[in-house]
Amino acid sequence: MPKFVLAFPMAIAKTEDLIIAPTLKITEETKKIIIPPCPLFFQVIRQDKALDLPQIFMEHEELGEEVVTELKEHQSMLFLVGEAKTVDEIGHVNEVISKILGSGGLGVYMEHSGAAWCRSMFNELMEENTFTLYPWLNFIKKKDFAYTLGLSAFGMADFSIKITEGIDFMSIMCIAAQLIIEENGFKSGEVVDLEEWGLYKLSQETQLPFPKDAYEFNKKGVLRLTKVS
Repeated sequence: MPKFVLAFPMAIAKTEDLIIAPTLKITEETKKIIIPPCPLFFQVIRQDKALDLPQIFMEHEELGEEVVTELKEHQSMLFLVGEAKTVDEIGHVNEVISKILGSGGLGVYMEHSGAAWCRSMFNELMEENTFTLYPWLNFIKKKDFAYTLGLSAFGMADFSIKITEGIDFMSIMCIAAQLIIEENGFKSGEVVDLEEWGLYKLSQETQLPFPKDAYEFNKKGVLRLTKVS
């Protein structure tokens, strides 16, 4: 099963204890942890501060001066490595992210997709009750098409869709992403019901967004979404 890696710039040094709850903490020696109510195990890695960190976050969202300063002055990096097989499990991991961000984390970087969220933006996403998978995905535009990036962390193909006027491609691709995880995969030729967005036929994408030797390349391929009704 593929694994995801979540990277958190922290306001504390890697030698300091990260207090998550009165009876739960991550120390310098912690190697594995469960953070309730999430039932998943996480491998824990703590490292010194990273270079050029604000730039990574600024590529994904516009940051205020205060947030940029916080990221520049971060003291260490915390990495949580895990695996999730269902949308419910991913939702639990979102709760873990919120707990880390509430305990000294300044933001979260999703290594599998390149998506990066500062603390306030991630919290805003959770309050809006957006798609569970939305923070986990990146959306790449190339010519007239949009592609998801990040589903390889769950052992699934990514999606593509033609960008047309008025299309809410992010919502369409998010619901498709959640459905492919719940259904444990789709095949080319299938027609899927994306609720209020209608029926879409899947076909194997031939115009891949990344070469085979690129880090972002998804070995499971890319499925194109084409609306049929």
